[in-house]
Amino acid sequence: MIEIDGDVAREQYTGAYDRICWENVEFQAGAWCGPELGQQDLYLPAYFQTEEHTVFVGEHTSYTHAWIWSALESAVRGTAQLLLDMGLVDEAKEITEFWMARWITV
Repeated sequence: MIEIDGDVAREQYTGAYDRICWENVEFQAGAWCGPELGQQDLYLPAYFQTEEHTVFVGEHTSYTHAWIWSALESAVRGTAQLLLDMGLVDEAKEITEFWMARWITV
């Protein structure tokens, strides 16, 4: 992590973490998005369109679904999409630049 993120990773890592076994959480329910052959190509373009003031986000709306990164990517995409629909181009650029890790150099 330090090799990619630099000394800031060493400075900010606390060693403190927590684990959750979701199987043991009473109110947890999960789902899995496993599109059949061709479904992703068929439905994915629709997620990038605003439908009656509704923007769809979630890991299942990303090209690389089923990953935490996909959830973040879709949130940024959905936020930028909403801002663009509102005419807030500079704000959409700012969100994308900040959250899509454009500041990381390898």
